[in-house]
Amino acid sequence: MDVAGVSRFLGVLALVAGAVALVLVVPWLRSRPALRSWAGRDGTWLAAAIAFVATTGSLYYSEVAGYVPCTLCWAQRAAMYPLAVLLPVLALTRAEPLRRGTRLLALIGLGLSAWHVAVQRVPALSDTVSCSASSPCTVAWVEIFGVLTIPTMAGLGFAAVLALTGPWAASPRDL
Repeated sequence: MDVAGVSRFLGVLALVAGAVALVLVVPWLRSRPALRSWAGRDGTWLAAAIAFVATTGSLYYSEVAGYVPCTLCWAQRAAMYPLAVLLPVLALTRAEPLRRGTRLLALIGLGLSAWHVAVQRVPALSDTVSCSASSPCTVAWVEIFGVLTIPTMAGLGFAAVLALTGPWAASPRDL
């Protein structure tokens, strides 16, 4: 499969992750015990899978496709890569402090992704980031369906992790 095919596949996965995030944060989730329990138990495994796919996808883009990550991409990786390790541990141990830590990492990553998307889309913001000339933060290496760039896909992944590990998910003592 070529880079465009892999990008389309990753784009579809990102859209699915975004849909999961949207469905799980609607207010009625709190009143649905079965869904709340699933989000706390199996949802953590889904969050781990999302973080794993995001991590391997970023490595594919840099190591196989040859895209040089910019400063903001590296910052997002610094938030996503630990999630790929911590979320399976959380799914196994259900440790509440670890759940809070993964939420914090996902929230930081989501903020970085949102800022990166803004830098790519709003030309006036391009001077606010110190990126190298060889790897500018304004370059959209990938654009799927006309809207999904690499930081957009990362942001959807972070949002899904937040949705799957958020306060509306059952706490370990509830399972």
